[in-house]
Amino acid sequence: MFKQIVSSLPFNPSLISKLADYDQKLKKEIDLRFIALFLMLFLFFIQVMVTIVPPISSQDSPNDLVSGGFSSISQVFNSCLYNSNYQTVLNHYSINCSDIYNAKSINLRLNYDNGLLFSLNRLAYGAKNEKETTINGSNYWIRGLDFGNSLQTLSYKALKIIKSSGTFYILMNSGNLVSSQNNLVTPKKEICSIINQTACLNFSISVRDQSKDIPNSNQVIVSAGDNLIYTLLIRNASSLTIKSYSFNINFSNAFAYSYLLNSYGGIEKNDNIAYKLVALKPHEALTKEISTVVRNNISAQSISASDSNYYALKMITTFGNTLYVGVSGSFNKFYEININNKLPTLGSTLSLIILASIILVMVYFLLRALLIRQEIKLIKNDQSEYRHRS
Repeated sequence: MFKQIVSSLPFNPSLISKLADYDQKLKKEIDLRFIALFLMLFLFFIQVMVTIVPPISSQDSPNDLVSGGFSSISQVFNSCLYNSNYQTVLNHYSINCSDIYNAKSINLRLNYDNGLLFSLNRLAYGAKNEKETTINGSNYWIRGLDFGNSLQTLSYKALKIIKSSGTFYILMNSGNLVSSQNNLVTPKKEICSIINQTACLNFSISVRDQSKDIPNSNQVIVSAGDNLIYTLLIRNASSLTIKSYSFNINFSNAFAYSYLLNSYGGIEKNDNIAYKLVALKPHEALTKEISTVVRNNISAQSISASDSNYYALKMITTFGNTLYVGVSGSFNKFYEININNKLPTLGSTLSLIILASIILVMVYFLLRALLIRQEIKLIKNDQSEYRHRS
């Protein structure tokens, strides 16, 4: 439009009024472009700050080998020296304190080792190919590093330790060990051979919502105040009598949104409920019930930075099979889980590049508009001088 008016102006001087109208519209457009550019620069500044100091949830997870993780190599080294439980895990994989001292700090990306990285965890989540292993009498679970990655984490700060048996990584946000599955799995004696070579126990768990009379509440969303009854089934699948056997079940994930009402003979300690069986005859089954209540105030605590399944509006419990019971929460939690954390993650660097490209385009059009206004001003001055001379 500007070119048409300017090219026609020598033949039709009355078009100067249209040029003035165009100048007013252009002025408003420039004002809007300045506002938009200011907002984009503000977003760019926020993205830079997020890249430098990314927001991290302060919530620890019971799945962490070291609660809260580490902020420096010296903290990892001190845990190796003074945290006996963590020291036991490291020693099990022949990792000593000097290995940690000489470890290299890296950003461990999920696609390392063709994406076939596995982590050692305290809690069982029923992941595909999840394996149980025992270290000094304590049970741990090994599963893919990318399992349940609702936070869409692309990389982790970690320490890289190279041993003759393989390469290990220590995640700084949890202390959990990462390596190939073969390096982490320790052959675990089956329950059959622990009790008797021909005796074997089978385990299963189910849950019902007593308040809403829902017999099978697996994969069901429950509400605050609901009474959930978990039923544990232990079956002797052998032809021999099992005289006694102790077992426990971990409720750490479920107790984030519920509390224990009655364990009917079980002993609760540190979110673990332990039972001791007196005897089980051949092919006999025994059931135990655990009664819990969903908390009236559903926590809006953000998802743990080291465990995207903790405080994620679901209660996960494993005992042979795995239960997933959903929890109805606030809109903020719904947004965090179903919208914010499921948007595609581009990575901070790519986000900065995209924002910078948009800003450059906006600056180009802004400068172009300013240049046109300057040309309009010159043309109006020329026309004014021409009329004055005439």
